Amino acid sequence: ALKAGKATIIASCGDKAATCEVTVKAKVTSVTAITLDKTTAEIIEGETVTLTATVIPSDATDQTIVWTSSDESVAKVISGVVIGVKAGKATIIASCGGKVATCEVTVKPKTVSVTAVTLDKTTAEILEGETVTLAATVNPSDATDQTIVWTSSDESVAKVISGVVIGVKAGKATIIASCGGK
Repeated sequence: ALKAGKATIIASCGDKAATCEVTVKAKVTSVTAITLDKTTAEIIEGETVTLTATVIPSDATDQTIVWTSSDESVAKVISGVVIGVKAGKATIIASCGGKVATCEVTVKPKTVSVTAVTLDKTTAEILEGETVTLAATVNPSDATDQTIVWTSSDESVAKVISGVVIGVKAGKATIIASCGGK
């Protein structure tokens, strides 16, 4: 047998002949294992990582790799390319010939940096004991860190609590709203 296919074997002697139809079937080499180049991976929402699967032995008859995710709401996989959908954990599974390999993927939330903080007022006058409320806006509006830290340059003149400025005594003070280093 040289390769898969059909052949007719003819044995002849003088003017007599006999034939035999021979069918040669392809040799089946079973998959003994499948491996991935990564067993763990971290990605950020919206980003990707590519996993490479290796079928063992390399001459296995079935080389078809089936990719699946344990949680497609966290991570999807298409032909080994893992896409981070939302923060969480998912197991990516590569299977071939009844064998499996896995990669634990952690998807981290996308971080959107603060570009600016603005106040609704740039100057204000108040009397001792009175208050004025300042509203801070963080840009962009989808910045990951939305925590405003309020400070006064001189708390003996004006104190600030969550944007509410309290006049303590006559003088000038600068009220600072900061977020994400801005």
